[in-house]
Amino acid sequence: MQLNWVRRQNRDWCDLFGLDLEQPYFENRTGVYVIWWEQPALTVARVGQGVLRDSLRAHQRDACLQREAHRPLLVTWAWVPGAKLDGVVAYLTRTLRPLRSGSIAPAAPITVQLPW
Repeated sequence: MQLNWVRRQNRDWCDLFGLDLEQPYFENRTGVYVIWWEQPALTVARVGQGVLRDSLRAHQRDACLQREAHRPLLVTWAWVPGAKLDGVVAYLTRTLRPLRSGSIAPAAPITVQLPW
């Protein structure tokens, strides 16, 4: 499945803690997301799904992630049809092995291209 991973207009990745989630863009927007840092090596911190404004705001307030704010925590997201969300998250979680993940629905993984 082909996903359109979101980047900033200059093609850089978004900084989780610099993201203004009050922008109208985030109104009722759902999808899957990946949070990571690149230094010293690419490390995926979280993979998830849901209403992006709510989910990403919760991650901005997460004490574990706030302790990592000394380095850029990057984030991207993509829209996925509701019926395929669980399968896409299952694939991303199994492939990227985030440091911390929520419960994964018992869905058959749906292969997608990774953001990088």
